[in-house]
This record gives sequence, structure tokens and C-alpha cells, in this order.
Amino acid sequence: MTLKPWFVAALCLLLSTVTRADTIVTSDGPRSGEIVRVDAQNIVFRMDVGEVTIPRTAITEVRVDQPPAYEAAVNALGAGKYAEAVQTLKPITDRLAGLDVDWVEDALWRLGDALVGEKKLTEAKAVFDRFKTFYPDSPRTAGLDTKYARILVAQNNCSEATPLLTKLVEPLLAKKAITEDEEPAVAEGLILLGDCQRAAGKLDDALDSYLNVVALFDLEPNFAAEAKYKAARIFEEKKNWRRARGFYRELGESAPQADIVADAKKRFAALTEAHPE
Repeated sequence: MTLKPWFVAALCLLLSTVTRADTIVTSDGPRSGEIVRVDAQNIVFRMDVGEVTIPRTAITEVRVDQPPAYEAAVNALGAGKYAEAVQTLKPITDRLAGLDVDWVEDALWRLGDALVGEKKLTEAKAVFDRFKTFYPDSPRTAGLDTKYARILVAQNNCSEATPLLTKLVEPLLAKKAITEDEEPAVAEGLILLGDCQRAAGKLDDALDSYLNVVALFDLEPNFAAEAKYKAARIFEEKKNWRRARGFYRELGESAPQADIVADAKKRFAALTEAHPE
């Protein structure tokens, strides 16, 4: 059976329309297609008739389905698989960053974290700068200084990072109650402050910073696990075998990050053999 050319064309048109899930609503009504890119003034939108540029001031609503790849990238980042997270998040944010959509905002933020994890620090700073430009009113902007400080710490520049972190962390810890949006920034800030204190040889101060995260921010599982691991390393250095072993055992059973789990299990086994109770 030979299909008529008009039928094939109509079928292709139907399939292309079905696979494009993005919707932009203006005063003229909804339009279905695919968002190509976003900037401060316009959205470039691909429809069956071709690409059109729509001023953002004319748009009343944007609907973009969250792809399964986004959730996979979040899980990869949580497990410490930074390259995998970057590979997935970058195409999403290249196309959609700037949209006032919660999961798109989150994707850009997490891309910055993943790039820091990959030690691509210049790219990470550029991403956080984009975030500051695109989402100035986001609650996450309270934690941007922490992200910039993490980049400084990764560059072994604690002389600049420490005052930045102290200025961020101390006022928030002095509050009677920290908001849900402030918790991640304080937890991460304390870890970074601990890293700088440890680099300066101030092990007791570093241990206090890490243990504050373990005690106060258990609802931030990735930061809590990172702090517990770093505290365990100091306990091991101080020859507090029982406390180090206990932390390593807990991390080996429940830490979200695959790299921490693997090293915690190895260190727990070594300590158990070398210093049995």
C-alpha cells in the first residue's frame, strides 16, 4: 500500500505537534510548540510555521513539562555524579533558564553546584551570575554568597572566603529561628567555614562547625552527611577511634553521596581492624 504524500505530510505535522509540549499564552490565546531560548526581553518559540520571537511582556503564562531527565540529574547530583548531572542539566538550562518556572530555576541552581563539583569553577561562577540576573527575587539568592564562597574555597582562597562566610553565617545563627530557605545556606556556609578552619590548622573550631551542621541541619541530608564525614576525619586524626568509627558506620549505611558511602565503608573497616573495641 502506497501512502499519499498529503497523508504523510499531515501525519508528520500531527506527530511534531504532539511531541512539542511547551505552551505560551498571550492575549491571542495559547500557542503550542517548543521554546528555543529565553532572554530578558523575549522568548524564541518554534511552531510548525517556523520560529517566532514573542516579547515577554505579551506573555501571560508559560507551561513547560518537567522532563524525566531533570529528576535523574537531581539524583545524580545528590549521589556526587557531577559530570552526569552537568550533562543533563546544561541543555535544559541553555534552552529554558530565565523562565519563571520553579523546576527550571532549580535546574540552573543545581547546574552551578554540579560544575563546582566538577571543579569547573569559572563556569560555575558564570551560572550563579546568570541565576542572580534571572531570578533576583528568588529566596535562593540569600545563599548566593555561600556559592561564591564555595568557589573561593575550591580555589584555596580562604583568606577571601572566611570573612564572606562569617558575615553570612553568624547573623543567621544568632536568629531565634532560621527559615526553611535560609537553612541550606547556613549549613553549607558552616561546612565551608570548617574547611577553612581546618586548612588553618584550627581542628577544634572546624570540628565545632561540622558538628553544628550535624546537630542542627539534619533535614539537609547531603550537607549533614558531608559535615559528618568531615567531622569523622577529624575524630580519626585526633585518635578518637570510637566516635570516628561510629560516624563512618552511619555514613556507610545512609549517606546520599556514593563517594562518601564508599570511603566511609573503607575507613570503618580499616578502623575496626586496627582499633577494635
